Amino acid sequence: MNDPRELAPVGWTLSNADDWAMLINYLGGQGVAGSKMKSISAWSEGNNGTNEAGFIGYPGGYRVENGTFLNTASIGIWWSSTENNAQTAIDHYIAQSNSAGRSSSPKQRGESVRCLRK
Repeated sequence: MNDPRELAPVGWTLSNADDWAMLINYLGGQGVAGSKMKSISAWSEGNNGTNEAGFIGYPGGYRVENGTFLNTASIGIWWSSTENNAQTAIDHYIAQSNSAGRSSSPKQRGESVRCLRK
C-alpha cells in the first residue's frame, strides 16, 4: 500500500503493523480483539462480533492474483503499510473465530485498507 499516488486522503495515513499491534493489544490481545472489531452483521454462520471497538470490521474477503474473490462473509483482511520484502507485505485479519491475526501476503493480492487520522 506504499504508493506514490498517496492513496490516503489529506490528513489521513495508512495504518502500519505497529498501529495494528497497538490496537489489538489495547483490545485485550489477539485472542479476543477480533470479536470486538467485527461488525454486528454480515458474518457467515452467525459469527458476528460485538463491534465494541467501533471498528465495524466487515468480512470483505480478498482478491487473489488471478482476480478471483475468496472468503467473502468469512474473513476481513486489511493491508498495513509495512512491507516484508519486494514481493510481500504485512496484513491483519479477523476470521470466524474471535481472534485477530497477522500474516504476510503477496502484494498483488487485493485486500481492504484502513486509514488513520494523522
